[in-house]
Amino acid sequence: MTNNNALIDLIELSNQWTAGYDFTNIISIRLLCKRNTVNLNKSNNVQYVSVISHNKETHKLSKMTRQKESSLEYILTNSHKDDLIVYMKTNPNKFTELIKLSISDKQPYAWRAAWLLWSCMDKNDRRIHKHIKNIIDVLPDRQDNQQRELLMVLERLEVNTKYEGIIFDSCTKIWRNINKNSSLRYHAFKIMVAISKNHPYLSAEIKSIMEPYYTDKLTETVRKAIGKLLKKMPE
Repeated sequence: MTNNNALIDLIELSNQWTAGYDFTNIISIRLLCKRNTVNLNKSNNVQYVSVISHNKETHKLSKMTRQKESSLEYILTNSHKDDLIVYMKTNPNKFTELIKLSISDKQPYAWRAAWLLWSCMDKNDRRIHKHIKNIIDVLPDRQDNQQRELLMVLERLEVNTKYEGIIFDSCTKIWRNINKNSSLRYHAFKIMVAISKNHPYLSAEIKSIMEPYYTDKLTETVRKAIGKLLKKMPE
């Protein structure tokens, strides 16, 4: 890979260092230092990169391997919420990209996109309706923070009743997982209660999973909010 005169350090690539970079598509990158060459070959699971100590070319590696960011992806990680909402209002042509990004697993953008989506969407936004099934399909596979934001999107939509059973099941699984974030579990429970209004027989199922085992790990604020939701449930 390199001759004996080259001083090689094996550097673990931390998440912070690799954010925004794609090392899976590198076929061959050459770092030149003095008379030595380091080759990085294509790999599907690159965790480490050999680089020459104190090599000025290391900076070039980051430039060469940076993924192309869209303007939306860039602003999602470099702006405050108010600025993001203004951006979406002045760039309505980006809305479809925002929806697709919020459903994707492209981090660190995806969960931020979902967070922005519910923040700037209209109530029962027709632009999102054709993507509802995709949101439902990916929901179980997404991380907690993205799941929460996607649930908040669903809360603002009038979902076809044919999807309510699938959504109820996904939300029940989230609720029953006591290790998940209290806020996520609250939004899952909120949707369960909303669906039970259309299907009163589900109330008994919801009440059967309200034992202390399921509520003890919730924050005090969420426990109170859950109590209010229970009072609104059909008998």
